[in-house]
Amino acid sequence: MSIDKLLPLPPLEANSAADLIATVLKSEVNRAGFNKVVLGLSGGIDSALSLALAVKALGNESVLAIRMPYESSSPDSLEHAALICKELGVSFETINITGMVEGLVDQIPDCQGLRKGNVMARARMITLYDFSAAKNADGNFSKILKTRVRPPTAACSPFGRSLAGSQTAEFEKRDRRTDGLTHKRLFL
Repeated sequence: MSIDKLLPLPPLEANSAADLIATVLKSEVNRAGFNKVVLGLSGGIDSALSLALAVKALGNESVLAIRMPYESSSPDSLEHAALICKELGVSFETINITGMVEGLVDQIPDCQGLRKGNVMARARMITLYDFSAAKNADGNFSKILKTRVRPPTAACSPFGRSLAGSQTAEFEKRDRRTDGLTHKRLFL
């Protein structure tokens, strides 16, 4: 059960909250010894908000987004992720995780539903971890922060569980878009 169902929270002033979260994010990135971030971008509200906050904190040149579709991923989600990156001026790459997931799932009896979803989530984290290590090694990004991954990268979730669902809705209400991203608010 989410905290906003247990304990009603006051309305969130979105601009002030975005400024505060971006300040904390930049501080945490710098404290960890990094100045650039790599993060997974699904095209959904949570990752769009995380991306926007990362750009607000560090600037678009310091952020790289990775789209990691599975064969059944919605094409709309990929399109939305690309549109968000374009609007924010963020570079992105796409790494399809279908082969990695199916290679493991084929070895596990009755791996379906939630269990298969967990495999997909872990495949995405492995992909992000390896991707940042590869970028670090070739010097394209001398310092890289990974969201929700352990050292040698730092763990940071600028959005994650910091806000309750009702507060996230306050960000979303700031205004609406007409290009298919109605529920993916950008906060710059």
